[in-house]
Amino acid sequence: MKKLICIFILFVFSKNVFAISLDSFYSYLPSDKNTISIDVKNPDASAAHLFKIEVYPIESPYKMDKIADGNSNAADLLFTPEKAIVPADGSVKIKFVYNGPKDDKERYYAIKWTDVRIDRANKAVTEKAASAVQRVTLATTLIILPREEKFDYALNKSMIKNTGNSMFKFFFDGKCNKKGKIVPCSDAGPLLPGRSYSFEKFDFVQFPMVGIWRGNKVINADRNDEK
Repeated sequence: MKKLICIFILFVFSKNVFAISLDSFYSYLPSDKNTISIDVKNPDASAAHLFKIEVYPIESPYKMDKIADGNSNAADLLFTPEKAIVPADGSVKIKFVYNGPKDDKERYYAIKWTDVRIDRANKAVTEKAASAVQRVTLATTLIILPREEKFDYALNKSMIKNTGNSMFKFFFDGKCNKKGKIVPCSDAGPLLPGRSYSFEKFDFVQFPMVGIWRGNKVINADRNDEK
């Protein structure tokens, strides 16, 4: 699952730079909502940070390349502010508003964050004044769940698969045999439509409890091969 999580964020960073902090590698907009806010925090106690964001559609979070989507336009996803200064130890909220198609397709957007540390020696807090300061670039993903959502999954002793049209988050918690000992084993993460997660690398003592988040609730996932 570490590989699965890592694909949702790309880091390009310089040594000894305090970057802006985001709560998650990915964010998602529920099917019944059209707005979402993302908190941007500055953990640097000694300097303000200037950041700018760029948003563009991508085919999937597994491939962050920009795509030319003839069915979308710039008004499909609006956001504000486009750039802001976050004071030392401060935070700001970025609001995103989805105005795109209301259909059964899940959509993905890359959010590119460019962060510049503003040294206190700079009298003018401008992009020009910060041009010589080290920069950090982050890329995260915003997932727009389908407006016409279909939730479904398949679960057996070997894997869990998302057979619906909408991303969901799942987790499992159990005990495994490892080097002659019984140890706790668990994992969690997002699962996109059509994707599966294999349990075959785990030597379970017994099949673990598997849960799926639906909004703020968790449901127990039932195995299809036991019905």
